[in-house]
Amino acid sequence: MFERRKLTLKENILLVLGSALVFSIIFTVVGPLASHQTSDKIAAFAADGATTTGKVTGKRMEMVMVNKVMTWWLQVEFKTEKGDDRLDSLLVANSIYDRYDVGDPIRVTYVKSNPGWFYIPGAEPTARDVAITDGMSKYGRLAAGASLIGILVVLFAGRGGRAPTGRATKTAAPAPNPPPQGPRAEFGARRRA
Repeated sequence: MFERRKLTLKENILLVLGSALVFSIIFTVVGPLASHQTSDKIAAFAADGATTTGKVTGKRMEMVMVNKVMTWWLQVEFKTEKGDDRLDSLLVANSIYDRYDVGDPIRVTYVKSNPGWFYIPGAEPTARDVAITDGMSKYGRLAAGASLIGILVVLFAGRGGRAPTGRATKTAAPAPNPPPQGPRAEFGARRRA
């Protein structure tokens, strides 16, 4: 087995800043993708949307274990204009969840060319959703920049004029001790006759 060593303060700081950099880059990339998809859904509902009456076939609440937040899901069954039967789950707000019981009829709006894109009253995509995902990207870029600057500061701060750490440096040989001066210079030494 290999020996596990404790990280130094500098290594801990770099670990935290590196993790923040990775997550902020993810938000920077995912933000525009989610924003674009939400915009596409809004446009598709306007151009190719159809409304039908479906039925609530299931309800469930789940706790996300990482941060202990409750999520509410409705399972909805509906039939498209083409006659295809769909059974999908939809993440909803708790107020929408409480509005329905299993077996209740429910109005479903879906995209004819892509019935996987659907919503129920109160859960429709909005321009606010687009703004939120755009904000994700904006704050991701800011956090990535701040993390990168922090990493550079930790790596390069305090190095001015000193030898880099971890490298051997040449030092001058120590100066020999000067010969003693004064009356006690020969104390304890044997005299030669």
